[in-house]
Order: sequence, then C-alpha cells, then structure tokens
Amino acid sequence: MLLFKTNFFFTELNKCEYMKNILLLLSFVFSNSIFSQEQNVPDILWKSISSENFKVIFPSEIESEAQRIANTLEWVYDFDTKTLNSKPKPISIILYNRSNISNAYAALAPRRMGWYLTPPQTVTNLGSGDWAQLLAIHEYRHVVQYEKNKQHFTKFMTYVFGDMGQIMMRWSIPDWFMEGDAIVMETALTEGGRGRIPAFSMPMRTYSLTKEKFTYDQAYLGSYKRYYPSHYHLGYPLTAFGRVNYGANIWDKVLERTAKISFWPFAFGTSLKKYTGLNLKKFYNQSMVEFDSVWMNQISQLKITDANIINTKKKRSWTNYFNPQFDTLGNIIVGKESLDKIAAFYRITPDGKEEKIKSTDARIFNYTDERIVWSRKIPDIRWGERDYSDIVILDLKSKTERVITKKSRYLSPTISPDGSKIAVVKHSENQETFLVILHSGSGEEINSYQLGNNDYIRTPVWSSDGNFIAFTHAKYEGPALSILKVENGEIININSYSWENIGRPVFYRDFLLYNSNYSGIGNIYAVNIFTQKRYQVTSRKYGAYNANVSESIGKMLFQEYTKDGFNIAEIDLKPNEWVRIDDVKNTDPMYYKPLVAQEAGKNIFKKEVPIKEYPVSDKYRSGLKFHSWGIYPVYPSLDVSIMANNYLNTISLTAGYLYNTNEKTNGGYIGFSYSKFFPVLSVVSGYSQKNRSYNFSDGTSEYLEWNEFNVNSKITLPFNFSRGVYYTRFSMSAGAEYTYIDSKPIRSIDETYGGNFTPLFTSISFSNLRRYAWRDFNPKLGQVLAFKYKKIMEYDEDYNGYLFSARSNFYFPGIFPNNSLKLGAYYEQQLEFNPNDYQKTYYFSSMTNFPRGYDNEVLDKFYKLSADYKFPVWYPDISIGPLAYIKRIRAGAFFDYAKGSFASTTTEYQSVGGSIIFEFNLFRIRYPFEVGAQYAYRITDGEYKISLLIFGLPF
Repeated sequence: MLLFKTNFFFTELNKCEYMKNILLLLSFVFSNSIFSQEQNVPDILWKSISSENFKVIFPSEIESEAQRIANTLEWVYDFDTKTLNSKPKPISIILYNRSNISNAYAALAPRRMGWYLTPPQTVTNLGSGDWAQLLAIHEYRHVVQYEKNKQHFTKFMTYVFGDMGQIMMRWSIPDWFMEGDAIVMETALTEGGRGRIPAFSMPMRTYSLTKEKFTYDQAYLGSYKRYYPSHYHLGYPLTAFGRVNYGANIWDKVLERTAKISFWPFAFGTSLKKYTGLNLKKFYNQSMVEFDSVWMNQISQLKITDANIINTKKKRSWTNYFNPQFDTLGNIIVGKESLDKIAAFYRITPDGKEEKIKSTDARIFNYTDERIVWSRKIPDIRWGERDYSDIVILDLKSKTERVITKKSRYLSPTISPDGSKIAVVKHSENQETFLVILHSGSGEEINSYQLGNNDYIRTPVWSSDGNFIAFTHAKYEGPALSILKVENGEIININSYSWENIGRPVFYRDFLLYNSNYSGIGNIYAVNIFTQKRYQVTSRKYGAYNANVSESIGKMLFQEYTKDGFNIAEIDLKPNEWVRIDDVKNTDPMYYKPLVAQEAGKNIFKKEVPIKEYPVSDKYRSGLKFHSWGIYPVYPSLDVSIMANNYLNTISLTAGYLYNTNEKTNGGYIGFSYSKFFPVLSVVSGYSQKNRSYNFSDGTSEYLEWNEFNVNSKITLPFNFSRGVYYTRFSMSAGAEYTYIDSKPIRSIDETYGGNFTPLFTSISFSNLRRYAWRDFNPKLGQVLAFKYKKIMEYDEDYNGYLFSARSNFYFPGIFPNNSLKLGAYYEQQLEFNPNDYQKTYYFSSMTNFPRGYDNEVLDKFYKLSADYKFPVWYPDISIGPLAYIKRIRAGAFFDYAKGSFASTTTEYQSVGGSIIFEFNLFRIRYPFEVGAQYAYRITDGEYKISLLIFGLPF
C-alpha cells in the first residue's frame, strides 16, 4: 500500500555519522587538540625511549637526536613546572622528521606532544636558539598548563567525559594565556625567547607609539576591519605584566581557582579579578598603559635616520610589502599581501606604478636577471606527515613557472649572479644540515658543504662576483655569520656565535649587511668582511629588515614596519655615515628581567645538559588509547560513547549506545578505521530498535515496532595534489552497505519493508580551491566536483534500486573585493517509480539540497542549477559585554532552479531570496559562531519560507 510522502531520511547509521560530526565540532570549538587526519609513511621503523617523565617515539634513523631530546626534556622538567606548582604524569612525544615545516603541538584526546624537527629559516620572530630546546620549554609548558587545569571540577569532568571533558572545561581560559605563558617561559629560561626579540613585539609596539588603540575583544578575538597580529603577540605582554606586578605565582593561583569553577564561561576572568582586582578588560588596559610607557621611554632614546618610502599607492587596508629587490631595469620586485588579497609578486616602477605579476606561495624569494626563485612546500600525495621543499623558478619574461627539483628538502634558494647556479639549505631526514649548490637548469647537486658541528644553516646569499656565499648558522650559542669560498670550500668566520639575533645577510662591497636587534629595535647593520668592524646602517623607529643592494647605484632597499604593515624603504649607502657599533645605544627595556629572576635566574642551557643513555625499544607498537567518553545529546537521541585513537593516527575507534527520546528505543553502533597504508579502510555498524505510527488515507493508523541492523564498509584512496596558491584534493571510494530490517510489513516511499539488501557504491570527489585572504569567506576561484553511484545487488530479492548523483560548484570573484559568486549544477537519478511494482523499489537519500524554500521530496530524476552571490556588509567590532563580540555581518542573494520527476509527473521548482549572517564570538571563545536568517520566495506558487541559519545550515 502506498502511503503519504514523508521527509524522514535519517537512518540510525546516518545518526552515527551525525553524532561523530557533532563531537568533532565540539572539540574543535573548545580546543585545537582534535586528532588531525594525517599519517606517516608506513615504512618508518618506529622506536621509543622511556625516561622518567617522557616516552619519546621516533623514526629509527634519528635515535641519537631522540636521546638528546629525552635528556633535554628531563632537564627542563623541574624548571618548567616550578611556577605553576604542578607535576604532570609521564607523557608521550612523537618526533616527525619527514616534514620541512617548523611547528609543534601539545594536545589532548589523546594526551601527547608532537614536534616537527626542521628549524625555521628566519630568526626574526622566533629567535635563533636551538630548536629542540625552544620546543622543550614551550610545548612542555602547555602540558603543565593542562595538568594544572585538571583539578577540582575540571578533574570531575574528565571522569565523566575523559580528555573531552578537559577540553570543554578549558573554554574560559583564553588562548592568549596559554601561549603567552609559554613564551614567558622560553624568554625567562633561555637567551633567545620571543619576549627578547624586538620583531615579536613590533606590531603592538607600533600601535602603541602611534596611539592606535584596540579594545580587549579586538586584540584577542581579532578583527576584519583592522589587523592585529595574534593571540601569541597579545599573550606575552599580558602574562608578563601579570607576573611582574603580581608575583611569580599569580597564574598558578588564577588557574587553581579557575579549575574549581570551570563550568562557568567567565571563570578565568573572575579568578583574575580576585587576585588582581582587575577584570579582563581592565587588566588588558592596565598592561597596555604600562607597555605604552616602556615603549615610549625606549623610543625617546633613539636617533632616527632618514629613508625614502617607495610605495606611494594608498593602502585600502593593512598591507605588507616584503622582500623588496632591485631588478635589472631600475624597477623593484616585491611581494605584497593584505587583508583583502593573498600574497603576489609585484613590479613597482620608478614613478610608483604597481604591476601585479602573479599570485604566489613564496615567502623568502630571490630575484636575479628576470627570474624569481623560491622554495615551495609540496605535500606528499597521501602521507600528510611528509612533505617536500622543491625549488621553483618563475621566468618574468614568459610568466611561466618551472619546478627544477623533485621530492627534495631544499630551503631558502638564491641564484648566482650569472644565473647558472642556485645555493640552498638542505636539512635531511637524519637531521643533518648542508649548504648545497644546485645547477639552475637541471636542479642537480654540484657541491655540498656541512659545518663541522652540524650547525643549522640559514638564508645563504651570493656575492656580486659569484665567488662567495654568505650565511648565518647556529647550534647552541646563538647565530654566527660566515662566508663560503666557492672555489675551494673554505669557511671564513665573520661574526662569532652570540645571542645577537642576526639574519638575512647580503653583500655590499667590503661589507655584509644583515638584520640585528643590537639596539633593542630591529634594524640593518653592517660588518666589514676584512676588519670585522661593525656598524649600524639604519635606525628606524619601529623596525627595518631584509636589505637588498644595488651596487651600481649605491642604494639599499629594506622593509620598514608601520601600523599599516611593512613599507618599502630606500636609502643611499654611505659607509662613512654609518654609526660604529660601540656608539650604538642599547635601548632594550629588558622587561623580561624580573621573569628571569622569578625562574632560574639564568639561561638554563648555559650549563651543559646532563646526558643519560636511556633504554631503547627497538619496535614501537602504537596501540589504541581510549581517551574520551561520555553522554552527548544528539537530537533526538542521547549518545553514550567512547572514542580511541593511537598516537600515530592510523587507527581510530568509536563505539556507543543510543537512546531515542522520541521513540523510547535503544540502539548501538561501533565504527573503526585503519589508515596505515595507502587506502583508508573503515567499517561502521549500527543496531537500532524502531517504532512509528503510520496513518492511512482511509483515516486508520497502525503502530509498528521493528529492528534495524546496518554495516557500512568503505575503502578510500585520498590524494593531495595541492600546489602553490591552490589546495587540490582528489579521492576515490568504494564500499558496501548491508541493511537488515526485521518485522516491518508496512513502508512509505522512502522507507523499506522487512528484509535485507546490500547496495554497493563508488564515489569520486575533486576540489581545487584558491587560498583565502583574511577577509575572504569563499575562495576567489575554485571548483568542487563529486560523483556517486550506488546500486542494490541483483541477488537481493527483497529490493531493487540505484542512485547516480553528480554535483558541482564553481567559485568566481565578485564585483568588489571579498565578494563571491558561486554557481552550482546538480543531477540525480534513481530507479523510475513503477506503481505496479513499487513494493521492491528502494529510494536512497538524496545527496543534493532541495531548492531553498521547498521541502524535500522523493524523486526518481532531479536536476538543479543555483547561483549565490555573497558579500560583506559591515565589520562592526561591537562587543555586547562579555557575552558576544560581533566581527562581521555578511549578506547574500540566491536563485535556485530545479526540475524533478516522480511517477511520470514532472515538477518545476524556482526560488529566489537572500540571507544575512552574523559572525560573532560567544563568551569570548576564540572560534567564531555563525547565526543568521534566510528568506526564500517560491516563484512557482508565491509561497515563502524564513529559516534560521546556523553555520550556514537551515533549521
């Protein structure tokens, strides 16, 4: 019997997937610590070292480095735990050596640390201390913070929810504290922490000295209207201010009380007020007043030198010009980025005209003879924890790019004056660093040089005659400056090791020019190669970096910071006017001195770290770690679940019990995935009890109870083809879905009778999306395609059906900056309805959204065209007390056209309408929420529908 049409498409198996997505969303909202979907190459032989407080998991080829890191961590342990009065239990740390990124994390769910071992090439913001020592202090301090928070009510929540409970109860602790406190520790315990580096404080210092004020919410939660660097830059001065004015244990007391009332979203702020008398806003304002005074006093001691600003084009928003370089025609080649636009190469003519060359992913690049060279990060097509750094050459005459190396690990390339060779830094998987000379045509290695103590080499540069290469290098005692004599490989030391944060050298006659923080403000300095006498070349107010020289005209370009971003500045090079280093006053306010006294009183690595040979397990087996559990509302069900992963992220398991509050029925599910090898294998199985009343056309009804059992197995081949400014993904999947339904004699169109069936399916998806600028909410250009075919096997006697779905979206730039046009085309086809044989026909859930304003219908053939235009309306930066901070209001207009058929009846659907979306931060949680409304007018019948939008989804 054919019943009324229903919109019920939600099987219990779908609920399992929905529940998992909700949990992922919750963990993302409250923490960055949710497991990434990235794996290592499967041929790594993993080993482990167990010390008193750490388990270091590492690839076998870096065993000696793993031993050093284990000893470093044990050395740091007592220092890092002192002022938070917390001793964490042992923790595992995974060392990644197959990637060239410079990063690390300390995370929950499960609890662990991960370090990416390649040090950064630039020292301007991060310093030039030993990378492992910096990570040991900074990342382990996060572990200590987590442990300190795991007390009182927060600890109770870990009994109820596992690690997820601690993630949720961290909601009131601002991220600026987490990062600022860790930066305080690296500053207090070493001589190279970010609190000592002028470039790190430069954006906030510049705003302070130019009277550019930010509210607390703008500074912490960000703004689309104005640029604010990050919660890292905010966090250091706030946490340092707290300790300098309220004692070394101020944050220990604040966190202790916060953990007691962590259910309250403002627990951190009320705890701060209890011990300082200041709420968060007043605490922020007071700290800024103090730093205003510190920085004003510093700037009063400077004698500012003159410079000519090259970029004369008015800035629409905060805009950075970076790495300016003279070309052979008297123009300037430069990188440029802004809040509105991603980075691109530009050519600026002497009259100030700017010509865009090409959008780019380059950060450090070098220009020589109409060619630009840089190192491009290229991800492995499958293994997310492995990537490469290949050398790219852009020919400015033909506007074509050429990648001259393949699957290499080359960084900071620079072309020789004759264009025949390229000098690069190579950092191997074995953690060895080399200065390498490549052939610029073939990319083949010509020569390779390694410093005796395996110093980490940074940013090489050629002399104008091509006979020498200058570079900085560092190990444990800060950076040194040296020159390689290309003819015979001789290394000539120019500046010995020191904690002066120098970098980015360039040749000029008998001198090397370089960045330095010698005066307390980042500026350009020079050293005579033959006499080793040093000079200050620039003394700019906020910061000057990255010199480039034209010897023929005797001029130097550099980046100069302003409140609106970096400008291009130019000066005449007059060595007789440079200031001798002995006459340069150090204006560093040394605000960090009390912090040093509160901790160890010295650089803890000045004394050699004690070395102990820890036992090594020759084969590490990454077992499952059950880390989170609990009861979660997933309407209309309550879910009692448990989750597990292994540390290498190759195995995941989710299992749970579901209670449907509407139907008063029980269910359960278990999901498992295995990702160690190229295909990703997953199985999800679910069981549920069901009951429902069916209303018939004659006015009668019948109440049914039945059981459903589902098994969904899938194999996926994921590929990552991202390059340059485009993120490109491709995947292929195939699998089977087995469904068994017991004791159900009645059905509606989109349901089933009792029985079993096994659809097989295959799908293909492709996305190619351009990188986002800060103000973008859609990619400027992009394509998304997805195809799926699903068919019930012919041996299934109870049912018959298939689904073919094709979906596509295309993104284009709008009329104005950060406007977006999206065009969509969709097609679906299922088994045609036959009124004489409908009992066996099964209709799959549609994979395409119905035209807006209409309710979903069951159709056997359907196609849709859509157009969306979205644009920003206002960047209000309005705070509603501590409850909400509104960052952006955006609007959109749409048109949907569709045609569908069922039972030989064709229906046309047309709708137009618009939407308005509010982006805001709730309770000062840093991750934004989106709420809005959508109006849809149905052209075909004049009806309309207003929907609530949450994260773009209608409700």
